Amino acid sequence: MANCVLYLPSNLMITNTNNNTRSKTARVCRVHASADGVSDDAPAIRKAFEDCQRDGHIIFDDTTFHIESVLQTTGLHNVVIDLRSTLL
Repeated sequence: MANCVLYLPSNLMITNTNNNTRSKTARVCRVHASADGVSDDAPAIRKAFEDCQRDGHIIFDDTTFHIESVLQTTGLHNVVIDLRSTLL
């Protein structure tokens, strides 16, 4: 298993909630883990960060994500991340 480092900008809000409240931001991106439970989930996470990089709300499913490649999360502005999951 590879080590995972996720660098987040200082102006990013991360929440850990169990309710389904939607933020008042413009776009919602939901991140789903791979179906087999072992494949690299970094591409799906990267896509959500790209699609919702401005005024977005990124919601991770309540599951385990396997990250086997580098995730760089620069260029985010006014983004809420709802992290209900485990990142390995």
